[in-house]
Amino acid sequence: MKTFTFVTLSYNHKEVIAEHLESIKKIVKKYGDGYAVNFILGDDASKDGTTKVVRGWIRENDFFDKVTILDNKENKGLVANYINSVSYVKEGDFKVLAGDDLYGDFDIFRLYEELDNDTLYVTPVTPYGKYAQLKWDNLESDYKLLMYMVKHGKGRSLMRIDDCIPAPGVFMKSSLILDKKALDYMSRFKFCDDYPLFYYLLEYKGVSLHVSGRSYIYYRIGSGMSTDNKSKIRSAYMDDVKKMRKIIGAKAYILPKYINPYRYYLKVMRSASIRDSSLYIEYMN
Repeated sequence: MKTFTFVTLSYNHKEVIAEHLESIKKIVKKYGDGYAVNFILGDDASKDGTTKVVRGWIRENDFFDKVTILDNKENKGLVANYINSVSYVKEGDFKVLAGDDLYGDFDIFRLYEELDNDTLYVTPVTPYGKYAQLKWDNLESDYKLLMYMVKHGKGRSLMRIDDCIPAPGVFMKSSLILDKKALDYMSRFKFCDDYPLFYYLLEYKGVSLHVSGRSYIYYRIGSGMSTDNKSKIRSAYMDDVKKMRKIIGAKAYILPKYINPYRYYLKVMRSASIRDSSLYIEYMN
């Protein structure tokens, strides 16, 4: 029997974690026949009783083959929590998602069966929640740019300019995430996990990018550190992003904003991606 693991990373998600778990349940019940399905919670010292909610939900919904709850006693930061949590996956593929985001209705097991070992399969995310509309245009614009650059063979070069990959919408084989050198590269940071991981895999492992027009993940806006502008952790996260940009020499940020040719280059490419109407038909599969 094949094994698949849902890895959930949480921090003060008491009010939304049950909805996240229900989205997993729907997928497992509908598509999980023939799979041993495990669940790992990496909770980074939540102060609101998130783990208590999860334990109660698990007792009432006893369908996972194995459950591992990692209840950190002190906040490690997202990257350390991520690395520690995935280290508990012993076999099969897995998907990592924040506890405030949701899975859509899709066959995640078949999706992973069809993934190549050397590919990042990137899908758009659907923003939801109270502040979804505020981020919709930005997310859509970034993804259109990514699709356009990948279509023209410039996806790798885009990562050297700016990161337009929506992390919750990325699917990849476990061997890529568990690559020791990739994890070591991530460990330079405390809160920024996705940008370093994707950059390392593209730049040093030579993996390819495949983009799709279909959205599988609902991305909550306003509660996580990447979208909650009032969060102190958000500020620390952005410090990590700036550190990452400096390390790789991200071209859109190493020159002053108003005389930076790469900012204008991205603007031109965004306009081109909007005009390329055939792009969306091509990537809907």
